[in-house]
Amino acid sequence: MRNQQSLEYEQQALAIAQQAGDVESECRAHCRLANIYRNNKQPVEAIASLEHALVLAQRIGDGDTEHECFCTLSVHCSGIGDFAAAIGYGDKALQRAHLQGNAEREGAAFGCLG
Repeated sequence: MRNQQSLEYEQQALAIAQQAGDVESECRAHCRLANIYRNNKQPVEAIASLEHALVLAQRIGDGDTEHECFCTLSVHCSGIGDFAAAIGYGDKALQRAHLQGNAEREGAAFGCLG
């Protein structure tokens, strides 16, 4: 029940952000939806939400969220057996971290690939 209510509230938050043209809030809503879907054992929906969040993070230049999306997508894709996509997303996370010169994120990206 609680997860369903959380899902409904987050879908409302997403709709409001979209109506307002608030891309940053829309991006965050997609990230939160992905967490709810993950908790509900709906990996395909979680991946779709993360892919939306990734596009929005790239559009607004949010490198932190972009990196998190790549890593999380890598883990989710691996979980459903889509290892090619998992490796692709993990590689992108690693490249992004390397470009930023962020050793901690590089380590996290290697963890996503492992």
